[in-house]
Amino acid sequence: MVSDNVRQLVREADRRYDQGDFAGAIKLYDRALKLDPDDSEAWNNKGVSLAHMGRHDDAIECYEKAQALRPGNWKAWYNLGLAYHRTGMLKEALGCYDKSLELKPDHFSAMDNKAVALRAMHHDDEALRCYDALLAANPFYEPAWRNKGHLLNALGVPDEARICFEMADMINPHSGALAPPRKVRGTRKRAASVRNPEDAATGADIIEGEEKDDE
Repeated sequence: MVSDNVRQLVREADRRYDQGDFAGAIKLYDRALKLDPDDSEAWNNKGVSLAHMGRHDDAIECYEKAQALRPGNWKAWYNLGLAYHRTGMLKEALGCYDKSLELKPDHFSAMDNKAVALRAMHHDDEALRCYDALLAANPFYEPAWRNKGHLLNALGVPDEARICFEMADMINPHSGALAPPRKVRGTRKRAASVRNPEDAATGADIIEGEEKDDE
C-alpha cells in the first residue's frame, strides 16, 4: 500500500512538473520521499524540478542521493553532470558525463555537453574530437554541428565553421544556427538549448535537458 501511494504521488508530481508547476511538484516529491526515503526516481525528479527553479546546489544533493540509491541510473549521473556544469564545477561535470556515457553510450546530449565543458576548460582539441565522435555516431544531431561551428570559428577556421552551420540549417532549417538558441521539448524532459554564462565567451551552447526518471 505504501508503495502504491508513493507511485501515485510521484506520478502526480510528474504531471505538475509537465505543467510547469515546479514548486507544486517538489511538494509532492517530498511527500513521496517522506513515505519512502529510498525512492531514487522521486529524488531524481525532485532534482530536475529544483534545477528548473535555478536551485542547482539543492538539485545536486537530490541527484547524489538518486545516484547512491541506483548507481546504474544514467539519468542521475547526467543530471548531476549538468548541475555541476552550471555551477562551474567542470571537472566534476566531466566525470559525471563520462559515467553517464559509460552506462548509455548513445546519449548524445551528454556527449555534446561534455564537449562544451571541455571547451570551457580550453581543451579545444579534445572538444573537437568529442564533436567528431558524436557526429560520426549521429550525423543528424543538429546542435553538435552548431557547437562544432562555434568552436571552429574560435580556432580561426571560418570556412569549416560555415560548413557546420550549413549542416545544422539543413537538418533543421528553423534552428537558426547563427541565431539565439531555441527551446526544444521532449516527451519526458524539458529541454532547451540556451547560452550559459560561463560558456558565453566561447560561443558554445549547452543543451539544457535534465532527464526525468520513469521507472
